[in-house]
Amino acid sequence: MRRVYCVTMPNGIQYGIPAGYIAHLYAKFYEETGEDYSDNYKTMLRWFDTNNFEFEDWAKNNLDWTDVKDYAFVLPPEKILTCDYEDGWVNGDAKLLHEIPPSAVHAYEQVEKYMAAANIQIEEGDAHDKN
Repeated sequence: MRRVYCVTMPNGIQYGIPAGYIAHLYAKFYEETGEDYSDNYKTMLRWFDTNNFEFEDWAKNNLDWTDVKDYAFVLPPEKILTCDYEDGWVNGDAKLLHEIPPSAVHAYEQVEKYMAAANIQIEEGDAHDKN
């Protein structure tokens, strides 16, 4: 079984964090006070498996995003998984962007690498300069 703690951020993006990692942090926390790591790890997973509020409560009140962000992954919403992309391409809202939002630069650079590998060249700059 793959246990995942899912949190929805204010921007609507859902992140999954392996519950085993949160259980590890819980067990390490109490190990420092002399308690048994294994017992606390198992307790945390039992809380997860039984939907006990203690799992979520401990995670929210004892961890920061920085504690788990390196182990988090984006969970695509169900709607995206069942989306009709052909219909969206033809009928969806579209806009022409002349600047890439900073949050999309990395993704754009990955597409540029993909195009370069396929020997596809695009021209950047002002089209008015070509006249």
